[in-house]
Amino acid sequence: MTTPELKPDLPVSSEPIPKVIPVRRRRWVTWLLLLAIFAAGVVTGGGLTTVVVRRAIFNFVHHPEKIPDRLVPMLKQSLKLDDEQLQRVNSIVRQRHQKLLQIRQESIPRIQSELDQLDQELSDVLNEDQKRKWKSRFGHVRQMWFPMSSAVDELKPAE
Repeated sequence: MTTPELKPDLPVSSEPIPKVIPVRRRRWVTWLLLLAIFAAGVVTGGGLTTVVVRRAIFNFVHHPEKIPDRLVPMLKQSLKLDDEQLQRVNSIVRQRHQKLLQIRQESIPRIQSELDQLDQELSDVLNEDQKRKWKSRFGHVRQMWFPMSSAVDELKPAE
């Protein structure tokens, strides 16, 4: 065997070669960052879903006349109705919808009466500042959930 020759152009040092310290990866930071991104996505998705669902529900509450126009195409697609079935389903849905509107119209005065009594009884217990807050909140909720009395009157068949 031959000994390797030292190349004269490379400097030779008598100092020991320093050890290379391996860089510790901070995996916990990566996982924490991924968890934070995931949590932000969950919160954002949940919030947007809530807004969309709430708007859809309020749209049906405020505009019950739109229900058959939205329901029939959904039934056509999900049940794969043929043209004859679609025509019959459309007729049935519209007839039943009119009956449901009549039932709603008959029940609204009873609901409104109960809400009036609730409003009056609570107002009797509250001081003036509390009454003002109560009336504001109660009026807002009542308008949000019970605007259909005027919509039902508009949809009432002419006699």
